[in-house]
Amino acid sequence: MIDKSPNTRPTLRGHYSLIQFCPDAARLEVANIGVALFCAEQEFFGVKLSSEHRRITQMFGRGDRDLVRLRTSKDALEDRLLDSKRSISNIEDLDKLASLQVNQIRMTSFMPCRVSLVPIEDLSRLFDELVGTRPSPPSKDKKLFPTLESLFTRLESEGRAELNYSTKLPVFGQEFKVPFAYCNGVLNLVKPKSFSQKAPQHALDLAIRGDLINKHGVEDDTSSRLVVVSKFRPDCDPDFISHVDEVFKEYRVKHVRQTEIDQFANLVEAEAHA
Repeated sequence: MIDKSPNTRPTLRGHYSLIQFCPDAARLEVANIGVALFCAEQEFFGVKLSSEHRRITQMFGRGDRDLVRLRTSKDALEDRLLDSKRSISNIEDLDKLASLQVNQIRMTSFMPCRVSLVPIEDLSRLFDELVGTRPSPPSKDKKLFPTLESLFTRLESEGRAELNYSTKLPVFGQEFKVPFAYCNGVLNLVKPKSFSQKAPQHALDLAIRGDLINKHGVEDDTSSRLVVVSKFRPDCDPDFISHVDEVFKEYRVKHVRQTEIDQFANLVEAEAHA
């Protein structure tokens, strides 16, 4: 609840509703994906929805969910809520709003809360507290190739890729994270990596992980593969680079060198689908 501390600042009465994704109404399992906040005294009504699907994936797995349809449903609900903004004057109007449902997205009843004199800030705090999808801090791997980061960020907004994909390695059960993932009939886990000749074990470690992913798949996706996009530091000689190529080939890991980035980006653009 907003502003629990006693008398630290003026507060007003407000009401909030959680916006939830519910894939199976009979099971009543939901993932919070947004929040709506109303304050009559401030004449404020705001909506904030998550721009990503990480929380849904964490709760329900990746599956064969139609991400494009999900994004369209979220946009439709947000538009309907904001279109109703001027007609809200009391709790009865809020109850009517709470009955809105678009496909698998629904709202809870509006619940009371305390709101400050800057309700837009309270909306953000509620979202952080109850939806909890703060952006992950940028990883060094993601920042290696700005072209890929820009591409996958756009594809994620189109429902054709995922950012900050996390899964468990087959057999070992260890968590494995990649900054980018996309499907083209196979789930591709894209791992940018900078290699140094002083640490040759890094290539072998990724190759072994890629082999496990190739053989066993990850979670709901039986057809999966690891794609390593490499950047070699100045200390790497041609023999070492050739050795890394051979290791990845032996373990059936797709290896994309820095000089092949544009070609790979064009391939992803053409093949990635929801």
